[in-house]
Amino acid sequence: MMLWFFPALAFATVARVAATPEIEEVGLTHRQGAWVGDTLVLVYHARTPDGVYQIFFRRFAGGFWENPFRLTQTTADAKWPSIVRDAQDSLHIAWHDYRVNGIQNVEIFYAACTPDFSCTPDIRVTHTSSGSVGDNSYVPVLFRGPGDTLHLVWYDFRDDPQAARARIYYTFRPPDALFDTVTEQALSETGVNARFPFLFRGADTLIALWEDNAAGAYQIRMARRGWGGWGLPGFVAPSPSAQAFDHGAAWPGTAVVA
Repeated sequence: MMLWFFPALAFATVARVAATPEIEEVGLTHRQGAWVGDTLVLVYHARTPDGVYQIFFRRFAGGFWENPFRLTQTTADAKWPSIVRDAQDSLHIAWHDYRVNGIQNVEIFYAACTPDFSCTPDIRVTHTSSGSVGDNSYVPVLFRGPGDTLHLVWYDFRDDPQAARARIYYTFRPPDALFDTVTEQALSETGVNARFPFLFRGADTLIALWEDNAAGAYQIRMARRGWGGWGLPGFVAPSPSAQAFDHGAAWPGTAVVA
């Protein structure tokens, strides 16, 4: 385990964000909030009265939480969104979605919105219908790179769904373009289970973190993407004991792993 210490921060009074008695969840996906000027935009999934989970926004502006805005409008679950803002203040959201074939084929979807929540139609990013049961794509994480290029990672069971072993996958979207399957690339090895990826920027590199059980117990792994593409994954903190990675944060040149 690595511990990073920072000066203490003062927090304001705890306030309730939830607006309904239904279940609302955040936490498994990274980057669920984005600032647009002085307004905080939170994205999350919540259970609707008809029993399905959908993607919602809430804005915190002028010291108050505004009413929720529903992004997805489907009869199947949509969960674990991630959000980033670009230089034009557009919001970009990715999530995993059960509309294709339920739990048998979960896929990553994407939408772009203006700050006032005028949004594009949902766009399907992954197409992992290999014919095997459970070739699912889960828990996407977005990162905005230089020039407003969008980078995306998630964990995906397409290569070994029968053994329930996932790999970390990556793709990117240049400005004014769409995500496509041509740019998808597996970052983790075959034959192991990898999950809970995270992206942040290092010194002239893009860094991906995740956990996998290549060493037997789950260990934290890392890969770097430089000018020559993605390098081979390595251990962040090798140890004989199990480690868990499901939260992270990044500042320029600094990573926090917990």
